[in-house]
Amino acid sequence: MKAVTIFLFWAAGNLFADSLLSLTAFIAENSIKRSTAAESWQNCRLTGLSSIGACAHIQWSSFQVNAKGFNTSVGMAYDLNFGLSQRQYGFYAGKMGPLWENEKLPDLTYIGTRIDVRYQPVLGRIDMQYGWGDVLVPTIPRSALAPDYPDVSFAYSLFSFTPQISIPVYKKLYFLLLPVIEKYNFENRAHFSLSMGLLFGQSFTGGFNAIKQLERSTFENTLIRKPNIYLYPSTPQQVQVTLFPEGEITACIPEYNDGWKVMAFPDGSIEGTEGYLFYEVKVNIAKGTTGWCLSQNEFAAEMPRILKKYGLSDREINDFMEYWQPELKHAPYYAVYPLTDDQVTPYCTLEINPRPEHIFRIWTLFSPLWQRIELPVPALPDWERKGFVAVEWGGAIID
Repeated sequence: MKAVTIFLFWAAGNLFADSLLSLTAFIAENSIKRSTAAESWQNCRLTGLSSIGACAHIQWSSFQVNAKGFNTSVGMAYDLNFGLSQRQYGFYAGKMGPLWENEKLPDLTYIGTRIDVRYQPVLGRIDMQYGWGDVLVPTIPRSALAPDYPDVSFAYSLFSFTPQISIPVYKKLYFLLLPVIEKYNFENRAHFSLSMGLLFGQSFTGGFNAIKQLERSTFENTLIRKPNIYLYPSTPQQVQVTLFPEGEITACIPEYNDGWKVMAFPDGSIEGTEGYLFYEVKVNIAKGTTGWCLSQNEFAAEMPRILKKYGLSDREINDFMEYWQPELKHAPYYAVYPLTDDQVTPYCTLEINPRPEHIFRIWTLFSPLWQRIELPVPALPDWERKGFVAVEWGGAIID
């Protein structure tokens, strides 16, 4: 009976955590989208991972031990630390890593400080940690000429800030609220997670917790590769094309010189070029909130159909696939995040004179994955090409 009661408490806590976090994500996402100053944080979203864990706390005089085991998306992990505490202050050192051998989970050593704040009957705790370790990361070479690069071990550091609140519910049963902010030195992102669960015993003597993660990401100095601009005027004419990037243009063909002034023809040919204007640019970009998770086989079959819906012609789709398919051979799955004209413009405004009747712009951000994830699928626009049309596609590998 006691085990059933504990499970029901945990299930209720997890359901409450899911509901509250979903509401938090919805409010955060919509408030961020309304803010013109936060364009790089438009992808605030709630990740799909739920975690179940157990933790224990043991203390002898000033010496204390904390242990936690929990599941992740790629396996079981542990977190063990030892420390000294005097009154409400404490210092500790710890180790976190895979519970069993797992190369995809990071191996982290850390030191931290803890401050306890008691306001009866609530116990608050603030942890600040600095850690360092290594993780095996699959290499993603930028060139199709070098597909067999070995995996590499990345050294990294981590800073985290954790306020923790424990509220008594019934006798020795406590409700735990644990928001966490983490920042890794090798990732251009911060992780915001919120744990909710139940704890048993006065000084965190043991318990279970459910975890959801709220993530906002921005990828700094991302090279947007191979943006090709195609022009299809109704009659042969001179066309002026100008870029206004929120970053650095690193390459262009033909030479840019504060803009391109070219002779373009209805069949898509552009005098003095291969049939398109080429540039690459570095920007601080955020991935979208919708997309597709595609395997290698699915990418070859599905991506042409998707691009067709976005208004690309067979010629443009062939150019896209010819460039990107060899580049995306280094992970079993890829998350594909499409950014269309209104999402691309904040990073690089495109002006064309005379102005086309239709401009189709799509940048695709590719994130390598080692297992399938679920993503909300965007509504496909099914654009129609009429009159003077300009098309641009580009992309980047992120993560």
